[in-house]
Amino acid sequence: MSGNDARITAENLTKQRLDIVRAHLESAGYRPGCTGFPDERAENVHYHVAEDSVVAEFDLLGTATGRNFTVRSAACFVFEAGGDRIVGERRYFDRVSYFEQLGLLTG
Repeated sequence: MSGNDARITAENLTKQRLDIVRAHLESAGYRPGCTGFPDERAENVHYHVAEDSVVAEFDLLGTATGRNFTVRSAACFVFEAGGDRIVGERRYFDRVSYFEQLGLLTG
């Protein structure tokens, strides 16, 4: 495979991975709390691509116990080497802000 062919293949794989992560963020399967937060969604998403992972930074919005919340979040999606299957996921968010907005913590 020539250098140009390898670059095209890598670009295609990167696009596939971004499409997979976008679909994952939009699916109900991404929202583990969808029963308690039926309108939970990700907005203002920014993607960062590395060799075998995609990081998504986003605002997590929704309603719980009659209260709206917005929490800045991030998720790292790890892919199988050279493949298009997610093999790991790590989520990060500001728990203190989240709990304060839900009325579970007082400042």
